[in-house]
Amino acid sequence: MTEFFVPAYLKEIIKNHWDEIDNLSLKIEKFTPFVEERDGTKKPKIAEFNFQIKLPEIERYERFFELQKNLWESVGETFTMKTKSRLIVGLGDESVYETSIRLHRNYGVPYIPGSALKGVAKHYAILNLAGRLMDCGVDFFELAKRIQDALENPAKDERNNVVVKKTIEDKLKLDVSDDILNEMTVLRRIFGTQKQEGEIIFFDVFPTPEQLSQKPILELDVINPHYQPYYTASEKELGEKLEKAPGDWHQPNPIFFLTVPKGIEFQFAVASRDGRRELLDKAKSILISALREFGVGAKTGLGYGRLE
Repeated sequence: MTEFFVPAYLKEIIKNHWDEIDNLSLKIEKFTPFVEERDGTKKPKIAEFNFQIKLPEIERYERFFELQKNLWESVGETFTMKTKSRLIVGLGDESVYETSIRLHRNYGVPYIPGSALKGVAKHYAILNLAGRLMDCGVDFFELAKRIQDALENPAKDERNNVVVKKTIEDKLKLDVSDDILNEMTVLRRIFGTQKQEGEIIFFDVFPTPEQLSQKPILELDVINPHYQPYYTASEKELGEKLEKAPGDWHQPNPIFFLTVPKGIEFQFAVASRDGRRELLDKAKSILISALREFGVGAKTGLGYGRLE
């Protein structure tokens, strides 16, 4: 038996018109279906939305997307990429379910925030530099930390390249080539420092509407932890109770969560605050490489979030 925990005057409306609701964000996050368990308790079930979910209504989203695309093209550079694997953004967001996904409040589509793109691009740039400096004899992760500090620490005069390069060298604690110093100076301008905003804007990313009438925009995936008693037991319990130790006698605990399927095309856009083309090209190149090699969102270490 499915129940909706909403104000009384909405219960019958939602129950009778459940299939007609055309905003996925509203349907999934606000009109949550609670299903009765064997023990009589009721729990929110994401699996009630079926394995694959299509966007119910795309006309309003098409108009929104067209306005956004015109804006992006007027101020910066646009390009498209497709998901090479399933994508999850916002898995750990606050939710009535055990997991979540980032959906646009008004149009119900999954999207990637510009802040996430900026973060993964910067992370990729830092690790790329650390890899190139590995022959200096410093531990890789220590090197990455120094590079991050060098990129983020404000200089006394950001407009003076000599001062900026001195700040970078002080934080790196290494003798590096002029090429590396020049590249790090460019990266500081792209991503900004603790006291100065970056010169490149990374816009939120949305799926292109043409595909959404044929393809599902969301599909279910599952996490299946097997050793819940072990993970929740105290150290004392593990020492005293054999049944708490990980073993085949534990029951699996499947947890369903929503993802963006493989093969969904997204529209990307970056822009320069002062219109400088060289910074824009560099930022675009870094972002594309980061999305191909690192991915974006949750569970990228397991292959999720890759684009091509």
